[in-house]
Amino acid sequence: MRLASVETVFPAQLPEQLPHRSLQNSSQPASLIKLAIMLPSAIALLVPFLLVAERLANSDAFRASLNARPGAAIQLAIGLAFWTLLFAWPLKRLAESLARMRTVRIESDRVFVSDSSLFRNQDWQAPLTDYRGVAHNVRTSLSGVRHELVLVHPDRERSVLLAIAPRFAQSEIDRACNLLLCPEVPSKELYKFRFPAIGWQRPQAVVAIPQPGL
Repeated sequence: MRLASVETVFPAQLPEQLPHRSLQNSSQPASLIKLAIMLPSAIALLVPFLLVAERLANSDAFRASLNARPGAAIQLAIGLAFWTLLFAWPLKRLAESLARMRTVRIESDRVFVSDSSLFRNQDWQAPLTDYRGVAHNVRTSLSGVRHELVLVHPDRERSVLLAIAPRFAQSEIDRACNLLLCPEVPSKELYKFRFPAIGWQRPQAVVAIPQPGL
């Protein structure tokens, strides 16, 4: 489940203790709007092929013409397959997003994730020590600007969204880092396809200790 597709995180508050469990849902209204736009377009583009199919079913002369010109029949078949694949995959993804849900459970040593949608369910887990740190990411879209706290994994597909808010104070970011025993990392780490895995060790979180008299 892509982080950008997550619309709500419940509970909305940052984790305060471990184990922590959150439920994450995608934006259903946005998916419905996209589906309402794409479905008529797909049907309109397939109309010529449907007309050809109707002619094949009802016209002996048309069938004979295609039999005499097998190249034309192949072109029609390739065109139908192309437009079907072009629209089938996005429509399938949109249909999946209507019921897409992610459950995240963070324990003291592991992260457990369960993804569910209309067509499949997937569960996976990863050691908490595999994560590089917590990134404060600002995402801009047509619906506005939102701030995200993300637990960043070397494999970007296993990065986990911790919370969404209009804004995060630095003290909140520090608290999340100290709870998960990991450092804050730049948001650009989220957009790397893969990090070096050999010889890498995660740095330890730095806990700020107030000094007397300050």
